[in-house]
Amino acid sequence: MALTAWPDYPRLKVHIWVGLLYCLTFTALSFVPWAAKSGVSSGAGLLLFAASIAGQFIVAASVYAARIRVRELLAHASAA
Repeated sequence: MALTAWPDYPRLKVHIWVGLLYCLTFTALSFVPWAAKSGVSSGAGLLLFAASIAGQFIVAASVYAARIRVRELLAHASAA
């Protein structure tokens, strides 16, 4: 397969695992306000929840951009 023969493939795998770790971290942080007594009605709870949602969005955008780049690399490798 062309992707596993790519010299930066181990680096790509590390980036994927780090992205998943960030995803799990932001997911856990988004549950903290719901588990707390004050919930999202306090300023800190709302800020933590909003930051978690923003973090999840950034991770999703990063993974999507990486997916597009991998498809470009595979298309280029198959054309060569």
